[in-house]
Amino acid sequence: MIQMVFENIVIPRRIGGPVGLLLGIVALLLPFVAGAASAIKTQNILTGLRVGFWSGTISGLIAFAVLAAIGYLIVFMPWLPGAEIPKTDRAYTAAEFEELNVTDAMGGALTHLLILGAILCSLAGVVGGAVGIMFDRTGGPRESPSHPA
Repeated sequence: MIQMVFENIVIPRRIGGPVGLLLGIVALLLPFVAGAASAIKTQNILTGLRVGFWSGTISGLIAFAVLAAIGYLIVFMPWLPGAEIPKTDRAYTAAEFEELNVTDAMGGALTHLLILGAILCSLAGVVGGAVGIMFDRTGGPRESPSHPA
């Protein structure tokens, strides 16, 4: 949510853009780490897939709601810096301008829900799970039941 606010509302072309990009990268790494942690614990890559899918789906639903709200917020508060103003010679009516911004926000919201949320996070969970299990099997010293480290 914070990433979307920085990318769309908090001076997106100056301060908010780099902060939003950094937060977006962190958000993409979280399903990878969650998939790795869960797969290491269960020694099952499919657990990483499930964790990645559900974390992506839930975060996608949150992103959908936030982006939809941002789209309508930008329409009704046109002084916000995130409002998209078409760069054409054609003069847009207020209704066309509102429709453009809302459909742009809804397109981003659906992308977060379906592609970034469910699909990409599922893949990140599987990859994280596979890497986590490989690292766990070849990793450093382990505790044995009779001789704790």
